[in-house]
Amino acid sequence: QLLIDDIPETNTIPFSASSLSNVSTASRALAMGRSLEETYAFSGVHHIFDHHKGSVTRVQFAPNDRSLLATCGRDGILAICQVLPTPATIIYRLKGHTGAINDMQWSSVNDLLVTASSDASIRIWQISKGKCMRVIESTPGIENLCCCFHPSNNNFIAVGNNRGVLQIYNVSTGKALK
Repeated sequence: QLLIDDIPETNTIPFSASSLSNVSTASRALAMGRSLEETYAFSGVHHIFDHHKGSVTRVQFAPNDRSLLATCGRDGILAICQVLPTPATIIYRLKGHTGAINDMQWSSVNDLLVTASSDASIRIWQISKGKCMRVIESTPGIENLCCCFHPSNNNFIAVGNNRGVLQIYNVSTGKALK
């Protein structure tokens, strides 16, 4: 076990602007003489949004439109963001859940999003209008933890909950399949 007090002072580096320069020179040397920007692909990377009031639980690009990004979080908000062209903008901040949104997924053609929430509900959102088109209520006390659209038929969603149950729902009717 090594204690800080056991390290002789000769092993410490005094802080100065020139020591920072030496560290940065050494870093460039380690990166084969390239600058940080050349070594890492920071091109086009920037701060986009900080619109959630709690933890972000899921982030997903639309499958057929890489300029659309959806985010959801513990604050019960579903946000649709346009990341290209820059500057990035928030298109919608969709409210309706009263609990955390644990998961969400785009439909295969980007027209719908499904969200699963701790408030015992599942919501289907119509993206073109920025509105909730259907609310499916679960048994009170159920936390919906995950959700997805059927890969070849967006009229069906699968939802998993905290009681170990996986349920398939018809989006058009809101009814569970038996």
